[in-house]
Amino acid sequence: MSIPTTVYAPDPSLYPTYSSALVTDIQKALYNLNLAVATAVNPLLAGASLVNVIAYQNPGTYAYTPTAGVTHILAKTQGAGAGGGGTTGPGLGYFSVGCGGGNGSYAEYFGSASSQTVTVGAGGNGGLGPSHKNGYPGGLSSFGTLCIAQGGLGGTGINPSSNAFLCYQDTGGPSASTGLFTVDGGPGGPAFCYDTVGNVVSGAGANSLFGHGGGVIWRAPGFDSAGGYGQGFGSGGSGAASSGTGAIARTGGAGAGGLVLVFEFR
Repeated sequence: MSIPTTVYAPDPSLYPTYSSALVTDIQKALYNLNLAVATAVNPLLAGASLVNVIAYQNPGTYAYTPTAGVTHILAKTQGAGAGGGGTTGPGLGYFSVGCGGGNGSYAEYFGSASSQTVTVGAGGNGGLGPSHKNGYPGGLSSFGTLCIAQGGLGGTGINPSSNAFLCYQDTGGPSASTGLFTVDGGPGGPAFCYDTVGNVVSGAGANSLFGHGGGVIWRAPGFDSAGGYGQGFGSGGSGAASSGTGAIARTGGAGAGGLVLVFEFR
């Protein structure tokens, strides 16, 4: 029985050419990754059947035991997303804003079926000034020691300022660490104040392979808002935004939890 192409080797006709603006770098990487997986596992699974898919979607630790008759597994792990940066109550003429939280890394493993401990990472909480403005990192997700995906890095919370600024937060992302195929995580979006009046825009949470990051927050002087939560699995929360008199400290959005998928074959 042939392996389902929708899982291992997506039809190239479903993807526009690389010159198309609709194809993101992540989509290109995923397409190439799936082709590589198909090339690696197809010879080993000739005549095999996909009999079960187990999804570990809630943060925690689990015991995986192969279903009777299963000989090989494909594990996919997504690290949890990080929290966005929080703000401090700025006061008259000042504004505070947070950068977005990073997404978790991703890793895959293929091999003989065996019992393993499965860990699903929890999403990182958003920061809140002044004691801890930066967002908290996401937790790692793993399939034993065979496949480990680190959680995302927290977004930066910017101290109150009276000047226009841009926080690039180009700090990179976590390494996937362990797996047959790995994709590193990335940082959340930058936050900025685009004038001296105090109009601020927080950083968006980073998207993951399984979810969308929290959306940007725009606030005018005298207003404030907490950051948006990461959606799905492994995405980052967006930063908070506070500006001017009457605005208070706000918490960055929390990152989304991780995910572990186990595909069983016999």
